[in-house]
Amino acid sequence: FPGASAFAGVNENPKKQSTRNAPYSHFPRLDSIYKWIEKLQQHYPTLLAVERIGSSSSLGLPLYALKISDDAKAEEDESAVLFSAIHHAREPVGGVLCMQLVEKLLSDYHENETIRQLVDELEIWVVPVVNPEGYKYVFDNRLTFPWWRKNLRDNDHDGIFNPVIDGVDLNRNYNYNWQQGGEDNPASWFFRGTKPVSENEIVAMQSLALRENVVAGLSFHSYGEVVLYPWGNFYAAPDQDLIYDIGQKLASHIRKLSGSSTYGLLPLNGRVGQSSVWMYGRLRAIDYIVELGDEYFANARDTRHILAEALAGVEYFLQRVLGAQLRGHVVDGRTGQPVVAEILVKGH
Repeated sequence: FPGASAFAGVNENPKKQSTRNAPYSHFPRLDSIYKWIEKLQQHYPTLLAVERIGSSSSLGLPLYALKISDDAKAEEDESAVLFSAIHHAREPVGGVLCMQLVEKLLSDYHENETIRQLVDELEIWVVPVVNPEGYKYVFDNRLTFPWWRKNLRDNDHDGIFNPVIDGVDLNRNYNYNWQQGGEDNPASWFFRGTKPVSENEIVAMQSLALRENVVAGLSFHSYGEVVLYPWGNFYAAPDQDLIYDIGQKLASHIRKLSGSSTYGLLPLNGRVGQSSVWMYGRLRAIDYIVELGDEYFANARDTRHILAEALAGVEYFLQRVLGAQLRGHVVDGRTGQPVVAEILVKGH
């Protein structure tokens, strides 16, 4: 569980499911995801390392990051890529995509030369659930549209969760142009928090990315069938041509549910404290938000399509990261110790 057979045996006839439970019939609960992580770690002790990178802001639920590499417990001199999902509680398909990506990398490692090269030469980090308490709240209460978006931050400090006033939009809490994006009204579903990185979840995500010096990444959301890149209404990104090229090809690898075309490509608002804006603005990491599907809770048949198409896009992305790098060290000629330096490439 969930693996390639995540949806095997799922009843796809909505007439045989209650309206309240139908959206939840093929998506895992939070405790199932935690159990899956534990079992996977036992099965792949060399290729997989699991790290608790933090705890959620209100309930103290663990945030897990999974590292896939040929020697996952070692600190190797390899470029790091970061995949994440479920910043928003009502967007489960991205979490399942992360889970299937992890399983594919691990299970195909010995038989698939392409997968083996990716795992051998990269450090691939995956955070399947950035917002565990919001996700748990949605599933525990079997919420229906519009479900829930934020975490469970107690904004009015009364000790009682009140969906009218509580919660922070985690994807407006990153520390890059934070003050210009989202909203400052705690009742808004886009409430950015009281200050940048006010939420434990974003502390954990930023700390992981900075520590590993991530070079590229994807953050999965729902919905829109579009790839979003940094950035639009802000000064032009120095790497705009490269960012656009990778984004365009990534989008072209993912077919829409209609089958008639592939995902679109649009710029992010550079004046919003979102993950990809922070990743590029702070780390110069080439990072994208991928809006999966055309609704928050896709049915089982559509979910299978979304996962298959998105995995093809992810594989392209990883190969592109692996094949387009300058790697090495700048060291002091006398001591051999690494030094902070700026590298200039002629013509760029």
